[in-house]
Amino acid sequence: MLQRYVRRLTGDRDTAADVLQETYLRVLASDTAPEEPSLFASWCCGVARNVAAQQRRWQRRADTQLARGGNTLDDDHAQTSAERSVYVRECLAHVASELDEESLELFVRHYVFEERICDLAEERAQSAASLRMRLMRIRAALRSRKS
Repeated sequence: MLQRYVRRLTGDRDTAADVLQETYLRVLASDTAPEEPSLFASWCCGVARNVAAQQRRWQRRADTQLARGGNTLDDDHAQTSAERSVYVRECLAHVASELDEESLELFVRHYVFEERICDLAEERAQSAASLRMRLMRIRAALRSRKS
């Protein structure tokens, strides 16, 4: 059921496979899944819809960046979203290698593992506002090093 839903949602077999895989990971890792079986299917569809929207936003950002000429890719590299994703990950890995270990850990925990800022701040005995500012400085540093 979920596979058909994601396929209709994305309209592309490859994108649907990516969205479905990410959806499965999020569903399995979630602590907030409904326990009632009748609600579980619609909750999974909501997760898939959010994942698909997030991937569309990432794709639009990558396309916008390419259109601005910020990153020049050969036409061969720009053929698929999977190749763009690999390219973006390589760029991020290159830029992130210049961060100190603590900043990189904070960046990954918040943006990759989607840990909430308030949870990270509590763990570090900091205010959420100071942590937001630190993440903003990390993002700014990554952007300035990339260009």
